[in-house]
Amino acid sequence: MENFYPLSQPLQQLRAWLPPLKREVWILSLGQLLLFIGQGFTLVYASIYFVNELGFSPTQVGLAQGSIGVSGLLGRFFAGNAINSPRLGRRGTLLLSAVIAAGGSLLLAFANTFVLLVAGNLLLGLGISLYWPATLTVTTDLTDTQHLTEAMAVARLADHLGLGVGALIAGQYIAAAGSYPVLFIGKGLLYLIFGGVIG
Repeated sequence: MENFYPLSQPLQQLRAWLPPLKREVWILSLGQLLLFIGQGFTLVYASIYFVNELGFSPTQVGLAQGSIGVSGLLGRFFAGNAINSPRLGRRGTLLLSAVIAAGGSLLLAFANTFVLLVAGNLLLGLGISLYWPATLTVTTDLTDTQHLTEAMAVARLADHLGLGVGALIAGQYIAAAGSYPVLFIGKGLLYLIFGGVIG
C-alpha cells in the first residue's frame, strides 16, 4: 500500500477540498460539461458556416437563430409540468431534452434550406429549454440547503468550462480540417452521450 501513498494523498486532499455533494450531482455536472462542450462546438462557427459556406443571408440566419427563443419559451412552460409529471419526471425530462437537442443539432448539420435551418434551431431551442428547469430542480432536490450554493457553482463551472473547451476544440478542428457539419454532428453525439450519462 505504501507504493500508492504519493498518489492517494493528493486525491484525498482534493476530495476534502471539494464540496460534499451527492454522487448524482457530480454525475449531472459531468453530463453538463459534455453538453456544453457540444454547445461550444458551434457557438462561434454556426453563423460563419451558414452564411459563408451555405450562402444563407445574415437576415435568414438571424431569424432562424432567433427562433430558438420562441421554442425555448414554449419549452419552459412545458418543462414546468413535465418535471412534476409521473410520466416523465426529472430524469425523463432531461432525457427528452437531450434527444430533442441532438435531433436539432443533427438536422442543422444537413440544413441546406431555410426551412431546415429554422426547424433545426426550433428543436435545439426546445431541447435546451427543457434541460434548464429539469437540471436545476434535480440539483435542488439532491442537495442540502447549506451546500446548494456550491452545487450551483459546480454546475455553472461545468457550463463555462464546457463552452470554452468546446470552442477551443472546434477552432483547432476547423483550422485543420475545415468541415463545419462535423461540428454539428459532434454536438448531437455529445447530447446523446449526456443522455446516456444521466440515464
